[in-house]
Amino acid sequence: MTILTLIPDAKTYGIAILLMLSLGCSNIASHIHSRWFAHKRTNSILLQWIVKFFIILFGITIFPIQELFLSPLWKQLVALPIAVLLGIFALKFEFYIKRILLRRRKYAPQATMNSRYIYHQATASKKFGMTSSHFAGKTNLKNIHEHHAKQDASLTGFNLRDIILVAIGEEIIFRGFLWQFSLLMPSLWLNYTVLIFSVILFGASHISMGKGQFLAKTILGTCCLASVLFAHSILPAIITHVIFNICAYQEMIKANTQYTHKREYSYAL
Repeated sequence: MTILTLIPDAKTYGIAILLMLSLGCSNIASHIHSRWFAHKRTNSILLQWIVKFFIILFGITIFPIQELFLSPLWKQLVALPIAVLLGIFALKFEFYIKRILLRRRKYAPQATMNSRYIYHQATASKKFGMTSSHFAGKTNLKNIHEHHAKQDASLTGFNLRDIILVAIGEEIIFRGFLWQFSLLMPSLWLNYTVLIFSVILFGASHISMGKGQFLAKTILGTCCLASVLFAHSILPAIITHVIFNICAYQEMIKANTQYTHKREYSYAL
């Protein structure tokens, strides 16, 4: 039996699913962590890497992984110093964004429970025959926006292995697969549209941490994309992201040691 579809190529549907998973991978990991692993001392960043790992396995079924490293070795080696400089530049730009937001006192605002949240909590407490305080204590309700706003709680337990794995996973997804997807476009302007979309997509995956992180990660994505276009390989992009994460990790450790009373010295990796 033949089924007629608007887009007969099954690979197109696989790419669409890959794009949706790429957009929601961070939120999926955050939801899994807050729902099942919040009280088990599970590293949220390691959980993000596990989610990205399964997305990468799915992407490999569409794009062979070796296609991401087909550039000549000499060209990739020449691009490595440039990749290091781009990673440092992206981190400096994030510092600049943080200084602006700190001056405006809008960086990582602590969310408060609104009237709708209180109403639903009171309704649920009546339904189950409990007082609101007892209901909250029994179910351990949390304001999910507060979980995202207070980044320090999710940044504890980091190590270099985790942030390097996260950088590699994000580059394979956002620069590797989406770059290969752009090469399938029939025209040059569609090619560039997909590349621009991949940068915005990467920034949007961090928007739950605030608009500052969206801007900073968009610049980081632009630097990584520049590395890919220069070397025609994702290896320089991985180096750019790894340098950014390692430097941010060192600054986070130093800030937590010197300024433990100031929440604004947290970093999103």
